[in-house]
Amino acid sequence: MNSLIAKIKHDLREYERQEEFEVAGKLDGYLQEAMTIRQGLDTIAQTLNSDEKYHLEERKRKLAQKYDQLGKFGKLTKARTEYFEVKTNINNALRDEATKAKFESQFRQIISTESSYVSSESLYVIEGKTKQLRVILNEILFNSPDFIIRLYYHLSEKKREEFTDPDKATTYMEQGQKALERQNYAELKIVNVNLLHLLPEREEKSILKNFKGTGIG
Repeated sequence: MNSLIAKIKHDLREYERQEEFEVAGKLDGYLQEAMTIRQGLDTIAQTLNSDEKYHLEERKRKLAQKYDQLGKFGKLTKARTEYFEVKTNINNALRDEATKAKFESQFRQIISTESSYVSSESLYVIEGKTKQLRVILNEILFNSPDFIIRLYYHLSEKKREEFTDPDKATTYMEQGQKALERQNYAELKIVNVNLLHLLPEREEKSILKNFKGTGIG
């Protein structure tokens, strides 16, 4: 029971931090129920009432099932939200005629069956479609001088120790500054990619996923 309570508390904090208050509210209810069941089990252990113990164990089992289902619901909700965020960013970018000519066909092909996979219960399928859209979005962004410049400034403000090879990162940043002065955005794009590769994998993915200086929207 203590293990289940610990998991619920952890998830409750996470959903509150993410301001997912609907899911957090349900978890808070589950937490109160779990603590009531634990108290009951502690009391029963002293009385040796087997019928009451069975009843409490059954409540515990059903609560664990509800918790598992809620976890799945929360992950699906988060995956769908991310999907539509990426889709919206691409739609905004397609207002540019050159971008539209290059990427719209590929974009439309991916979202052509959207109604079927967004309404599905498959986290794997939704995340897969989001990944396909993110590939398009990253291509669009890395063809945008505004994004390339903003990303370079963002990376150059990081501490050298955050990179796996600080000396190499310093060299790339110096190359990037010179490329920026020459307005050579193709070279600056390469510098950014090299700098990203010098970050821990999780940090690299986080920057590409959450970086706000997109110039889109």
